[in-house]
Amino acid sequence: MMAEGETEMISGRSFTLIGCLLASMAGPSWADGPAKQRPANPFYAMDTAFQRAGLSTDQQFDLVKELGYAGIAWTETTPAQAVAAAERAEKRGLKIFAIYCQAKAAPDGKLTHSPDLLKLMEALKGRGTIVWLHIGGKGPAFDALTEKTPLVQTLRDLAEVAATNNLRIAVYPHVGEWTAHFGDATKLARAVNHKRFGVTFNLCHCLAMGDEDKIPTLLENAKDVLFTATINGADSGVKGGQWNRLIQTLDKGTFDTRIVLRKLDQIDFRGPIGFQGYGIKGDARSILQPTMDAWRKLSAVAPNDAPRPVKVFILAGQSNMEGQAVVDLDGKNYNDGKGTLKALMNDPQKAPLFKHLKNDKGEWTVRDDVWVRYQREKQPLLAGPLSIGFSIYGGKHHFGPELQFGHVVGDHVRSQVLLIKTAWGGKSLYKDFRPPSSGGEVGPYYKKMLAEVRLALDNLKTDFPGYKDQGYELAGFVWYHGWNDGVDPKKAVPEYEQNLVNLINDVRKDLQAPKLPVVIGELTGPWVQAPGAWATLRKAQANAASRPEFKANVLFVETHDFVRRPEDSPNPGHDHHEFGNAETYFLVGDALGKGMVKLLTPVAK
Repeated sequence: MMAEGETEMISGRSFTLIGCLLASMAGPSWADGPAKQRPANPFYAMDTAFQRAGLSTDQQFDLVKELGYAGIAWTETTPAQAVAAAERAEKRGLKIFAIYCQAKAAPDGKLTHSPDLLKLMEALKGRGTIVWLHIGGKGPAFDALTEKTPLVQTLRDLAEVAATNNLRIAVYPHVGEWTAHFGDATKLARAVNHKRFGVTFNLCHCLAMGDEDKIPTLLENAKDVLFTATINGADSGVKGGQWNRLIQTLDKGTFDTRIVLRKLDQIDFRGPIGFQGYGIKGDARSILQPTMDAWRKLSAVAPNDAPRPVKVFILAGQSNMEGQAVVDLDGKNYNDGKGTLKALMNDPQKAPLFKHLKNDKGEWTVRDDVWVRYQREKQPLLAGPLSIGFSIYGGKHHFGPELQFGHVVGDHVRSQVLLIKTAWGGKSLYKDFRPPSSGGEVGPYYKKMLAEVRLALDNLKTDFPGYKDQGYELAGFVWYHGWNDGVDPKKAVPEYEQNLVNLINDVRKDLQAPKLPVVIGELTGPWVQAPGAWATLRKAQANAASRPEFKANVLFVETHDFVRRPEDSPNPGHDHHEFGNAETYFLVGDALGKGMVKLLTPVAK
């Protein structure tokens, strides 16, 4: 049974031998049910990876958030300082997943820790933070630990305090300390025997201790007490404290990190995974960016090393969806470049919103984990990784909602994403996209839309060489449209709501995707408050999405607040194209993407 808000994705599988047998029993792959996947593990950055000279704490957290990390791990400070850091992180939507604290074991079995530890846990109450205990000193033999050993009793008492404050405690294995070996830390967690007390797997320290070949077994043995794990790039076969080889950005090193991730998947580990960046040279961005890029690629690979099915999103509509936003054109014909993407990125106040669109070399970002296919009418096919240029005009001077939509959805989805644009200017829902259920002649562009989707899916390997026969899943449909119906207030506008309802139902039926998530983008145009029939059309779009039968899988997204003044835009005379304003199109894509993510995220009852 699906949780409320959970949505259906329709799978097209690659036909291995087992796949062929399953297909022969289940029927056509087009109608297969969703491939079940684990939710993504939250990926956080340890402060060792981003605390670098020249960046304030706020700037560090801004960078962590910008690059897509779920949160941070922090080092023990005073309770007040820890709370201040947590609040700063939370304002940015970041979680403080762990905080690094010191303890010391003695041969007689006693344990000492910071006098502020209890106050720290009380200060962090309710945040779900893991208190990392790296335990130095020389404690008793691990095989000799019992529930009566003094330090075991102390740790169980600490676990009770953690439980009271909705926190957890995890041993942090560290070279040179009593709990240097992950296996020994696991024994300690079992001796404490408290649901709020567990262990952390640290790849770099496990390798340094010479336990590389034991990693799968160690993780298997710890699966019921494992709270979190930290990873990084590293070289294989290295022991001891050669940290320059044992701690690298995640994209580097000869050790295959998939060994760890594969085993974590096999033991159904759902907890957070962190990036250890201690001692890596360079500025914070040069450390965090390649690591996040590598994480996205690694986490998009299934445990058996087979790539996950491609998630396919259909972006349909008319000229607004084609893409009219101006990137960098200027001069008299473009209002001297006002409202272009270039102008926005040169504006100190607005530039932070767009900085992910360029890399450190000043080049337009190219996302290999998001593909775009757009067959323009009577023009060459556009197909490739997401970047600037997938508009009706080709080249690198325009873009559409697909740009930021792709970034938002690409950041959320763990597998490869494909955006299929099926958009043609000047086409109405009343006639051109008219769905079969509306009666009369089926719109030629309704048929063309479905034909383009099927053609794209049939030619995945031809259009995208990176496709590895992993199959696909129809994951969402976006409708951004309305102008050509709005200019016909007597016939088209009164029918728009029902025609849109019919479109959704017919698309789902024809694609054999009965609960395909659908996002309806409000007609933007040149108005914040639309007049007359235009307001009626916007209301019709909202009403269609609010139908009871569409609860939890169709969403209406408002866009009228994104309208910018014509005098601040590159095409002041193009009111039907939102004046070509780059900020408008960026924000529309952002809203559509966030709406889709909302539909893709199950809501528990």
